[in-house]
Amino acid sequence: SEERSAYTRTFEQRVLTELRTQTVRATASKLRMNWDAVAGIQARAVARGLRRRGSPAARRICVDETAFRRWHWYSTVVSDLDTKRVLYLGEGRKRETLEAYFASLTAAERAAIEVVAMDMWEPYVQAVRRWLPDGESKICFDRFHVFQTVGRGVDQTRRGERKAQCEETGASALTGTRYWWLQGEERRAGWSAARAQRFEQLLAEAERTGQAWKLKELARSLWRGGSREQVEADWNRWIRLARHSGLPAMARAAETIRRHLWGVLNAILFGVSNARSESMNALIQRAKRNACGYRNWERFRTSVLFLCGGLDLSPEPAFPHETR
Repeated sequence: SEERSAYTRTFEQRVLTELRTQTVRATASKLRMNWDAVAGIQARAVARGLRRRGSPAARRICVDETAFRRWHWYSTVVSDLDTKRVLYLGEGRKRETLEAYFASLTAAERAAIEVVAMDMWEPYVQAVRRWLPDGESKICFDRFHVFQTVGRGVDQTRRGERKAQCEETGASALTGTRYWWLQGEERRAGWSAARAQRFEQLLAEAERTGQAWKLKELARSLWRGGSREQVEADWNRWIRLARHSGLPAMARAAETIRRHLWGVLNAILFGVSNARSESMNALIQRAKRNACGYRNWERFRTSVLFLCGGLDLSPEPAFPHETR
């Protein structure tokens, strides 16, 4: 009956509303339902939303990876940089995984893509080069991943110097200071006066770590606009400094950036920021928590698209004259 159909749609909408803030298990418990029944409502809502959305095309996209499970079970996430919607979720992080997204687009939609923000993972680079016209000019290695590489060099330098100090004296002032060296200026502004003073002392005492940190800070200052020639010259000077610093970890970081400098320059000149990407990652982490109890990759995909896909999930009207 029409009354029963209206009740069913109202109840289904209640389930979907609860799932926005709770796990499938918690929603099932609260509404006294079977876990599979709640998961089924969520899966059908996502399927509806994908049909209504149509093509997962965008002008500016971000390609990232997220862990599906422990032990290197990864998924490839493609999101819209401008709307913060997840457009595609593929199992694995192989070249073929990203190529499946590009294959779902028309030739015109692929040609319309202007920016592809990503990390320096070579299979993704190969997929973009193959499927997008003039793809290399659109690839941007965003700031987060570039400075993740530089920060890794700083931390490896710190660990090496700490180990040497411990072997020599039995203790090291560098113990427990890992994040001090990795935090940016905006985080250091919130430090207490005592911590700031201690850090200044460490800069003088830990010569090698202090030198690596100064190289990191110099690199941060280079992430600014300007002509391509000037930005490239500045980064090439930094690469030479790092390679001849006598710090093997920083030299390795510099070599990684040298090989991918073209994509770093694209990111700076396009003004691509990883801020939206990071907020999307936070939403995906929430989706993973809400998917507590998922049994396979498809359940994980459903949970992510439910929370991060920007989909119209509302129940279908029971009669043609009804509107959503």
